[in-house]
Amino acid sequence: MPKRSLIFITLFIAGFLFIAFDEANAQSLQEIIDRAEKGETIQLPDGTYEEPIVIDKPIQLVGSADVVFKVKSDRPAITIKANGATLEQIAVEYESGANDTPAILIQGSQNVIRSVTIETASVGILLDDAHENLLSDISITGDENLPIRERRRGIDLWKADRNTIEHAKISHVEDGIYEEFCEENVFRNNIVTHSRYGYHLMFTERTELYHNESYENISGMMIMGTKETHAYENTLKFNQEDVQSLGLLLYDVYDSRIEHNTIAHNRIGILVEEAYDNEISYNDVTNNFIGLQFKRAENNVITHNAFDANVSQGQAEDSMMNETNANYWSDHHGLDVTGDGMSDLSYHVDPFYMHLANKYPAFRLLFQSPGMIFLDSMMHTPKEEQLVDASPLMENPLSSSETFNEHNTAIAIISTTLFLMSIITIYMGVRQT
Repeated sequence: MPKRSLIFITLFIAGFLFIAFDEANAQSLQEIIDRAEKGETIQLPDGTYEEPIVIDKPIQLVGSADVVFKVKSDRPAITIKANGATLEQIAVEYESGANDTPAILIQGSQNVIRSVTIETASVGILLDDAHENLLSDISITGDENLPIRERRRGIDLWKADRNTIEHAKISHVEDGIYEEFCEENVFRNNIVTHSRYGYHLMFTERTELYHNESYENISGMMIMGTKETHAYENTLKFNQEDVQSLGLLLYDVYDSRIEHNTIAHNRIGILVEEAYDNEISYNDVTNNFIGLQFKRAENNVITHNAFDANVSQGQAEDSMMNETNANYWSDHHGLDVTGDGMSDLSYHVDPFYMHLANKYPAFRLLFQSPGMIFLDSMMHTPKEEQLVDASPLMENPLSSSETFNEHNTAIAIISTTLFLMSIITIYMGVRQT
């Protein structure tokens, strides 16, 4: 046999064996996961992954900026059934024929989901009977072209307790973060925009909402059927996409604390309905159409809030025994005889104008006009529908002393600069003379 032919045959056989060896050793990502040991870290090569996967053991699945799960399936793109697994630094583009199927399904506990980006018209992440998980630095974007009634939730918690969701950015979904029949979850430093509700709580206990933002939604924060909820230092702004838009709703809520929140530019700032024994304090309620509204609510404490420049400061319907005291009302002309910072003249929130504007919307154009002020002084709403603050504050309790100091510092700097410029100008003029 000629030498050249022998070389050709040898190379052909070697190439065939190489291809066969490569195909034999090729593994799907699911196979790699199945063969991994507990505690093992799988570093995903850059690229696009199109198969749904299931993580059922405590491993670390780590991607990069160029790792994308592009999955079209009726199964979740990623299912985590394990306890103690980690999923981080991946992007998920998920399309499902069943919109209630989540892009990521978590059914285990003590897992970490970090630096994950999701684009889907389905549910973003579902925690189903999953506990003590951490979701951090999550971005979820729904389909902005869908009407809100056809969208799905960003993060959905069902019978899931003691989970923490932080630094999530969610937009164009139904509800940003929704939880039902849950206990002791923590939501902090999250942002929800362009959705129906920013944060929606149903039948929960001891949820903590801290330093979250909700803006340009239909409503900012809906707290319903809950006990011992603590919402503080949240910002709920520009939620006015609907005639029923709210900054904050407390419905059937008990023993909860709502404090140090900024609630501004909403149709209704705070609505308290069939809620009992709650404390609402140190909230900045500003530039809403209605500042505070009570419906069949009793034994709530409303103190040290600032109600500033709301079209209608408040209203109470069928509500009794609420302690409204020591709040700041920007339209109150008080008189402090004793010098204790509280007005000796009580403040009555009469919703006459609001009732009139609701019945005849054209009257909104006459807000604070002389004619409306005259009518308001002549016609009063029944006392049981009025909010009464017996000792309103003379000064806004939420005015920042730091801001005041910064303002004074700026004035001092400007004054000093002008003084020095004057001295220099005078000196130069004297020299020229």
